[in-house]
Amino acid sequence: MFRFIFFVRPKSMKDKHKIGFTLIELLVVIAIIAILAAMLLPTLSKTMERARQSYCINNLKNIYQAFFLYEQDYDEIILPWRWVYCPYWDRNLYWISGLFPYLNIKKNFTWTNPATPLDRSTIFYCRSDRNPSRYYGDIATTYVINDPLAGDTGSPSYTPKKLSGIRYPAECFIFGEATTSAFSGGDKKYNHNGMMNICFIDGHVESLTPQKVNEKSISSKFWVGQ
Repeated sequence: MFRFIFFVRPKSMKDKHKIGFTLIELLVVIAIIAILAAMLLPTLSKTMERARQSYCINNLKNIYQAFFLYEQDYDEIILPWRWVYCPYWDRNLYWISGLFPYLNIKKNFTWTNPATPLDRSTIFYCRSDRNPSRYYGDIATTYVINDPLAGDTGSPSYTPKKLSGIRYPAECFIFGEATTSAFSGGDKKYNHNGMMNICFIDGHVESLTPQKVNEKSISSKFWVGQ
């Protein structure tokens, strides 16, 4: 049988003085870590924002599915921006409440104190939105509807359009990101690395820069599909 014997050289007095870091060495290490963090954090932040952007796109697609079911039940009449009288609750309601039955969302529509904490649990809220709108007291909402297309049931000259009358569904939008219940009057929100998610009548979603939104908004195809 073979035996292996290991010999360990005892530390000299000179070695004892080399234990630990000097202050300069420690400062150099800290500086290197700080430089690496400064290089990596922006990339990490953009990666996290892309994930939130994908989540937002998924929200819009789910909202569109509920919108499509609504259209089938109401003879393809576009979901109104605002009801004077809602068929589900005896009060004036905005467009999001018309989709609640199709999303299995149940809310008590008594108007609560504006100081009530916002409910960010529904698909009407984007995680990148730092200043969501408030609906019915506590519902945090990022998205708005195309009001020239959706219309207002309280205005005879501003009635909702029909899907069959939209000639360019791939160029006409239905939902976007803004601060109010109507897209035309609200401040646009570019929550995703300087881009906004917009859902079109045919169901596809695009991420657009302010320049692209401005270019598209010049055309009537963008607003009413004509």
